[in-house]
Amino acid sequence: MTKNDVITTGMGAFSRERFDALTHIRETALDAFREVLKSKGYREVTTSTLVNIAGSCENPHASFKLNYYGRTAYLSQSAQIQLENLVLGLRRGFFSVTNSFREEDYEDPEAQGRRLSEFTLIEPERPYKHGAPEKVLDKIIEEETEVVTVSPHGCYLSGVLTHNYLF
Repeated sequence: MTKNDVITTGMGAFSRERFDALTHIRETALDAFREVLKSKGYREVTTSTLVNIAGSCENPHASFKLNYYGRTAYLSQSAQIQLENLVLGLRRGFFSVTNSFREEDYEDPEAQGRRLSEFTLIEPERPYKHGAPEKVLDKIIEEETEVVTVSPHGCYLSGVLTHNYLF
């Protein structure tokens, strides 16, 4: 294998064929998630990556801080608040496929390997109205336990969709 046959990334060196296969797996998985969410009535939207501290829904202490033209801004951890505003305003389900950023030390002995500093996050949000809490919970469990999705390419993908719901 020559140097031109190798692609080097932060995760290691890969042959061109293997790297191409990895990109195809990612594409196939994202296509399948999108297909399932759209079939359930969700609409995909693009959300902001540069946010104020409210974009740090999970842990504001793990937000990447930036100097944005003399003001403080952060890289988004989650599109949750932006999606919730859309759901409340338009009364329908939305989802985003975005990069999530966490300033967490991967080598931290107290939470080693907990999370990468940057990763792809698929976030669906939807309204539930006129439902008793038990019925809403049953619906959430039903949607969250859909484990196997068949992609248009015939590749079986396993996964659990994590939802954030507004009651």
